[in-house]
Amino acid sequence: MKRSYIHYRAVIITSLLTFAIMLVLLYAPSPFVVTKPGIAVPTNSYIQLAASSQPPSGSFGQGQQGANGEGELLLTAVMLETPSIWKSLGALFAPSKDVKLKRDVLGGASLEEYVEHVTTIMQNSHHNALEAAYRYLHIPYSIEPQAVIVQQSKSRILSTAALKAGDKIVAGVHADGERTSINSIEQLAQWLRLLEGQNQAALVIERDQTERQLDISLAKLDKALSDERLATEVLDVASFIEQRAVIPEDERYKLEIATDNIGGPSAGLVLALTIIDKLTEGDLTKGKRIAVTGTINAEGKVGLIGGVVQKVYATSKQGAHLFIVPKGNEQEAKRTVKRIGSKMEIAGVSSLEEAIAIISSLQ
Repeated sequence: MKRSYIHYRAVIITSLLTFAIMLVLLYAPSPFVVTKPGIAVPTNSYIQLAASSQPPSGSFGQGQQGANGEGELLLTAVMLETPSIWKSLGALFAPSKDVKLKRDVLGGASLEEYVEHVTTIMQNSHHNALEAAYRYLHIPYSIEPQAVIVQQSKSRILSTAALKAGDKIVAGVHADGERTSINSIEQLAQWLRLLEGQNQAALVIERDQTERQLDISLAKLDKALSDERLATEVLDVASFIEQRAVIPEDERYKLEIATDNIGGPSAGLVLALTIIDKLTEGDLTKGKRIAVTGTINAEGKVGLIGGVVQKVYATSKQGAHLFIVPKGNEQEAKRTVKRIGSKMEIAGVSSLEEAIAIISSLQ
């Protein structure tokens, strides 16, 4: 009798422990994030000439029509998910997925803040791509500051009175109610310096497409600091992005870019190439389906990206003939192509000029 009791007791305890473990694996918050293959889509529809724009025929004569008709430049992006612990463990055995600690990817921010952060970076990437393309094509342009946006907050736990990633600073408000418009970090710093000796001030910000007013503390106001350092210290944020408009002197070269639903800066190079293709005669791709990834700065320098393995899977599946990647990602991309048995070619580049030279050499 006693032996049977011990046996049933052991079975019950084991069952309860198994049930508890499964609950944790399936439903408990996971400390991991998983990146997996995402989109590989043509960029042609994302960039359009403005209604008043029409480049003169024969202006630059960049590419020639391919034998197979118009080719395509493909924008690539990975998907980020926060699955259960059980699914995270399963992803460890999927070669197309990558499992990382949440804190290493999100940097202590919430998933919502992270999305705001990469979306803001993407907006800045538009401007870099435009500048790089205009410089390459020798199109005169000017820069017009438009807004200051919080790129990253300092703390994960934020009160409703704190600035957070994605907040757009609209204006500063003095204690007497006087409102000063703010479009650049320089203007923000100048306004803050004028507050020395005052006890009360506020910012007007735009959050979730709604304007609101936040009171600010002037305890850290040190006029000797640089503009950006002063703004980050006083407003208690980690960093800002200055949103700018890149305006061509000739209206015929004005473009509209609509990729706000795609986060991160890795689309910079493909956007620059698409802009050049839009502003030149013929088909830059020579009828080929070319995937491109890489950050870009205003001088046309190409930088490293994350998730190149997942992007190789996505671009190969979409039938890309060539995948242009940053030089530092080239070897990993080539190893992935070999592993999955893809015929897609990989080319590493360090600049916009190198990317165009590679495309121009296609037969």
